[in-house]
Amino acid sequence: MQGNASHSSQSDPSLTTFRTDQASILGQMTAPIYDGGTAASQTRQAKELAAQSRLVLDQVRNQARTAATGAWVASEGAKIAVAASESEVRAAGVALQGVQKEAQGGQRTTVDVLNCSRT
Repeated sequence: MQGNASHSSQSDPSLTTFRTDQASILGQMTAPIYDGGTAASQTRQAKELAAQSRLVLDQVRNQARTAATGAWVASEGAKIAVAASESEVRAAGVALQGVQKEAQGGQRTTVDVLNCSRT
């Protein structure tokens, strides 16, 4: 920005005075009038990237939750299967003991005892 001011006065022999006052200001500014929408498009792009990142985060959370739930269900199923197998083994042992006692009492044959021990 620049400024300038001047004052002058002149007198002539006829006793007339001429007075002149001048002032000027010169300003210059450089700014784009139209940027092609660059700032707005960059803002929209940043918002879209943030929204996309939130969606990916939600998807990963859901996958992790699903995997954890599946692992827990598999663990509980395995516990139940082990308990059932242990009960089956105990039942088979009790049945074998019963057949062995029946064999001792003469109600079962050795073949019955052997067949019972295979199952």
